[in-house]
Amino acid sequence: MAYTIKSKWLVAGIIALLLANIISLAVFWLAPRSREAGRPETPAVFLTRELTLDAQQQAAYQQLIKEHRAQSEIIRDHINQARKELFMRMREGQADSASIGAASEKIASWTKKMDSTTFSHFLKVRQLCRPDQQRKFDAVIEEVMQMIARPAPPAGMDPNRGPHRPPPMDGPPPPDK
Repeated sequence: MAYTIKSKWLVAGIIALLLANIISLAVFWLAPRSREAGRPETPAVFLTRELTLDAQQQAAYQQLIKEHRAQSEIIRDHINQARKELFMRMREGQADSASIGAASEKIASWTKKMDSTTFSHFLKVRQLCRPDQQRKFDAVIEEVMQMIARPAPPAGMDPNRGPHRPPPMDGPPPPDK
């Protein structure tokens, strides 16, 4: 008799656990989620919100973004091609300092062009703004530049410890020699 009572409680417990799991899964899978959950805010969304751009300004800003992306894509392609050529020199055994210097100068020239294009873009964005928005723009542009400067780390990765960063020091810095 004690055996049948224990087995009934065991079956009831298993059924209760199964129901709890099914309910948990249903809540997890059926709960409404934002498509943007976990993604960092884009500079465009950030600026639009912070500057409280009106509809006309937003339309002009979107056009500026479209133009800047087109220009940036071309420049990025040139930078990538120049880097590819640089590293092909290594594979082909042409890694002398003169050719490396020339290839590096080419990369630097395109990077300079990218920075100039980005500066010009944000200058045009600032010109879109009313005087009160320009003051706000001046206050938040550094934050926007930080958003642009480094891509967001993959989910779960510490942004201060990328794959190529050394581990933090656990003690005081070494003495100067």
